[in-house]
Amino acid sequence: MSATMKYIFAGLCLLLSTCNIRAHQHQALQCWHCSSATVGSDGFCGVTFQEDNIPYEQLKESNSNPLRTCNSSINSDHERPVCRKTVDETNDGKLITKRFCYYTNKSDPVELCNMTKPDNNMRRIFCEDCLSDRCNGSALPGRPQIVRSCYFGDISHTETGCRADPALPFVKQMSCDVCAKDECNGSSSLAPIAGAILLFFGVARLLA
Repeated sequence: MSATMKYIFAGLCLLLSTCNIRAHQHQALQCWHCSSATVGSDGFCGVTFQEDNIPYEQLKESNSNPLRTCNSSINSDHERPVCRKTVDETNDGKLITKRFCYYTNKSDPVELCNMTKPDNNMRRIFCEDCLSDRCNGSALPGRPQIVRSCYFGDISHTETGCRADPALPFVKQMSCDVCAKDECNGSSSLAPIAGAILLFFGVARLLA
């Protein structure tokens, strides 16, 4: 191979490597990174994300950026970045919302987040992983979910039992029904829920 061909070949390799790096950077996931317990973030990083309230100038002075690109130091074919949002309750009843990059196994369902444990002296209220840019800043936490469980009480007076937990103010319950036959809560006729199911990330409080 002549010297000229070697230079051309080396140049093509360099160009392909650069394109690959840029493509990888373009595909990198961007997530909101903040905590409502941090001074300066409490005004926008609550249960409902307030992007218009982000004090960019104030955060710039502290070299803080609420938008992060998820970059893992571990190059693994089994790992993927996700945007995570958690809501925990302290012992004194204060809600703390956190948003950040997290890394999970590609084989793990995003619902696995709800099985994680919070820090000590905290109660996990909500946890959600998502896979698109800035998705952990969504206005409504959670995706529609159907919850089926046993009900103990008077089925002719289900108003109390079907009431959503008042400790979870951001839960919007779309439908609730009670039936008295074996396995009847598996019927699709119970609820017009296919499109307007239950925007419910936890279990509704069923009181007798």
